[in-house]
Amino acid sequence: MMKDDVFVVIAAYNESKHIGAVIDKTREFCSNIIVVDDCSKDRTAGIAKSKGAIVLKHIVNMGKGAAVKTGCDFALKNNAKIMVLVDGDGQHEPEEIPSFIRALKQKDIVFGCRGFTKDMPFVRRMGNIFLSKAVKAIYGINIRDTQCGYRALTSQA
Repeated sequence: MMKDDVFVVIAAYNESKHIGAVIDKTREFCSNIIVVDDCSKDRTAGIAKSKGAIVLKHIVNMGKGAAVKTGCDFALKNNAKIMVLVDGDGQHEPEEIPSFIRALKQKDIVFGCRGFTKDMPFVRRMGNIFLSKAVKAIYGINIRDTQCGYRALTSQA
């Protein structure tokens, strides 16, 4: 897989504190970085542009799902073979991007997984465990962390 075939989509809302570092770290693994600024009130879009990212801006806050869809639609229109979804707050390690790309040789979608530590609020931890068990019961798919935003998918998916 060529570096130019991979697009990283970063959904961002008021992430001026983190977006620059996220883009800098991501640039080592991908040259196509899309930041979807979901109507931020801070300098997220300006910082992302100054770092050389493609910036798409929502004029109304539409939520993370819409931001991810906007970024993926743009990537697909620009011949992306692989899309990696990264949050703009710096919680995902771009160093893992090559691992996601390798995993996509066998699967069409790869989900990241956060550690369920005591740092994660109890309600979120229990909710995530419940949702993961529900997905397994309903669909027969074992996803340990259904709410993790760190994902990768092929254009076919």
